[in-house]
Amino acid sequence: MMVSMSNLLATLLAASVGAVSPEVSMGYSISISSNNGSLPPPHHRATEIQIDGDGHGHYTRRLGYDLADARQRFERDFQISADQQISLSKLIDELNVLETPWREIERPNVGGSSTTIRCGNGTHSVVIPSQLIADQREARDRLVTATQALIPKSVLADLAEWSRTRPDLE
Repeated sequence: MMVSMSNLLATLLAASVGAVSPEVSMGYSISISSNNGSLPPPHHRATEIQIDGDGHGHYTRRLGYDLADARQRFERDFQISADQQISLSKLIDELNVLETPWREIERPNVGGSSTTIRCGNGTHSVVIPSQLIADQREARDRLVTATQALIPKSVLADLAEWSRTRPDLE
């Protein structure tokens, strides 16, 4: 692959001042899918946050169950910074996300809200179930909170405006 002279110079300059190269990848992807359970359409909510290994993110919020109705769906792309990528990567490593044998409780509850996490590094991935055994919940909650904190304020402001002006689902 041929590297352009300007990209090479930018990479060398970034390395010389201790900055992270634009080609840096955290190496992990994460997807968090949550919903508030099985409710009548006007009350059902589902959210998905995806962040790829290159820091590209996608936020989706759905109202109701009609996946084809764009009026019931809010979507925004975003990019997390290199520092944010490094922080998330360190947390994933600290929590041993890919090595932990995530275990669902013996008798999962039927119904109710759920949050499922998928995390991978390109060669290995795990699914963290919604109803974890007690001693794994804190790690899951830290991962969810850290990932949610990466959503830019502009995306959240757009979501709030969309929610305020959305058409009725009935």
